[in-house]
Amino acid sequence: LARALAQLGYLVIFDSSNAADDVEGFAEIEPNLYLYRGPESALHAVPDPLLWALPYNYDRVAAYPPGTRVVYDWIDDLEVFPYDRAFLQRMHERALASATVVASVAGRLHAEARRVRPDALYLPNGVEYERFAAADVQPVDDPDLAFLRAERPVLGYYGALAGGFDYDLVD
Repeated sequence: LARALAQLGYLVIFDSSNAADDVEGFAEIEPNLYLYRGPESALHAVPDPLLWALPYNYDRVAAYPPGTRVVYDWIDDLEVFPYDRAFLQRMHERALASATVVASVAGRLHAEARRVRPDALYLPNGVEYERFAAADVQPVDDPDLAFLRAERPVLGYYGALAGGFDYDLVD
């Protein structure tokens, strides 16, 4: 998503404070796309930001000036996050009430969000089709991945196997 927004001309800064990215300060990794690790106060100096917040980091929105635009991205059931449940619930309720835009990735979450926010958006997960459609892409030369060379479709999935997962579709 960050890459797509950067390609559209937006300046995108990804806070790598909780990621394994090897970066200190700002590092431009593609045109308009920066990784950042450092004092959060430096991010507060970015003029007219649009924040993209999740259930577990919505508390950080409070450090920005009143009126800062915020997209609340409800990416999964609150139970799947390894954070204090009461904290997550408070942040979720605050986000539903105050975010500029509320978006949900699952139909069930979207229906719940619309009960509080009739303007909530449904933005289901997707894939960059072009990354996987190229005929010349070869599997990595790794014996543990030899099964990828089979002449049959290969299904890849990255995510939680939660209650909303469509097991019948995979079967």
